[in-house]
Amino acid sequence: MVPRVTTALAPETPTERLNACLDAYAEPLVARYFDGSSGFAGATFDTLGDNPWNRITRDDLLALTCLDEHVSPAALRWLLGDEGQAKCTEMLTGISPTVILGRAEDVEPLAAARRARKMLLARPSIGPVKASKLLSRKRPLLIPIVDRRPPRRAPERLVDAPPNPSGRPRGHRAQRNLLAHRLRPQGTSR
Repeated sequence: MVPRVTTALAPETPTERLNACLDAYAEPLVARYFDGSSGFAGATFDTLGDNPWNRITRDDLLALTCLDEHVSPAALRWLLGDEGQAKCTEMLTGISPTVILGRAEDVEPLAAARRARKMLLARPSIGPVKASKLLSRKRPLLIPIVDRRPPRRAPERLVDAPPNPSGRPRGHRAQRNLLAHRLRPQGTSR
């Protein structure tokens, strides 16, 4: 067996990759994100109301408004109606809530997440941004939010993923969520 050689230039785990891109600037930003008095609505998005791991609730749709998103009445009725609830629950149940983006053994949860995203994209008024925000609320360590514009400074290849055809960096929201999980004050939960 050939030993694996690791260097500071080639981090091996998602956590090492995340730590490799962090600087003194990132930690205070994440702390401000979770400070309710800071004006960031993102902390409210993560903690607002009921957030069961296996179904979409009214609180999830309300949480979207914290990130300046809303769904049409038709999409809302479908998501909260019997058919939508059954399909969303089936999809979410197939994605473990403990999976973290970047683990090699997480091929099936990623495939299930893609299917859930495709299902949401088929609904009126739910585009890639809204779908990613809704799914990120359910699986914050696995599913990154696709924002309208990429971050100003994105680390190169933090996760093993094929190049993104749009040119936007992959995984920045999931990486922020992973850091936030590590920095979350003791005794607080999602």
